[in-house]
Amino acid sequence: MHNFTKLGSNSPLIARVRSLGTRKHSEKEGLFVIEGKKALLETLADPKFSKLLKYIVLRDDSDSGAASAASADAAFAKKIACESAGKCDKIYSASAQTFARMSGTETPEGALAVCEIPAYSLGAIMAEGGPKLFVLLDSVADPGNLGTIIRLSDNFGASAVLLTPNSVYEYSGKVVRATMGSFRNVPVIRLSNSETMEIEKISRAGECAVVLSELGGNVPIGELKTALGDGTRTVIFIAGSESHGIVSPWIEKLVASAYRSIKSHIPSRGKNESLNISVACAIYCYELGRALFGTRPDAG
Repeated sequence: MHNFTKLGSNSPLIARVRSLGTRKHSEKEGLFVIEGKKALLETLADPKFSKLLKYIVLRDDSDSGAASAASADAAFAKKIACESAGKCDKIYSASAQTFARMSGTETPEGALAVCEIPAYSLGAIMAEGGPKLFVLLDSVADPGNLGTIIRLSDNFGASAVLLTPNSVYEYSGKVVRATMGSFRNVPVIRLSNSETMEIEKISRAGECAVVLSELGGNVPIGELKTALGDGTRTVIFIAGSESHGIVSPWIEKLVASAYRSIKSHIPSRGKNESLNISVACAIYCYELGRALFGTRPDAG
């Protein structure tokens, strides 16, 4: 396979890649796994993330006996060799059995990369200027929901997704795959003590509003634009888990101390009690994006 370094069945790299599937080892190493052919090609094409790639592993199907699969595999390997030139020189090939031991999926596509976890800071994001929409999530446990929220935050122009410490790990394989590539476009920041202080500082500024999604909120979502007014430049939108809502005492303090707090709800015409959190976040981010950034014609 294009003279890539062949991984033996006992290579220590196998165990290392597998270990990155756990939060403990991923955080310790400062690395995470990107899996899938499309995701790998898109990452190589991204100037910021291509610099963070440590190595690539491709499945070698040439010994599988399936000529068509081997041919497709070779064509993809050639493309990766071209795209990775000058970006990531460490490319390994692995047998189907060996690759399956490293993969975090039941039916692996045969391509993965190990990447450094990017460093983000609230200060740097605020320094970029312009209106800001932050999506603050409390106790979100489902990786599919978090990945979808990162994806929709990308679509609606959010500056960052902020996570309380008790939320699901943002660089788990399931979350990364669910973002459909948006993990590269939207900073995700797990709030430490210093960052909670920073977000509290931001919330107390006169141009900031904290918007809390709450069943008993007194502002219907359709009236958010009016409630925010013309002077709002930063919005911190807060959503909690479907099961327990907001559970972090710090968030209650944030809402209480903010310059302006708005408790809002999505009116229901049916009998269900609530929406899936990712669906609710999509509706809020659409409305808040309209309020902050205005409307623009669809591209094309």
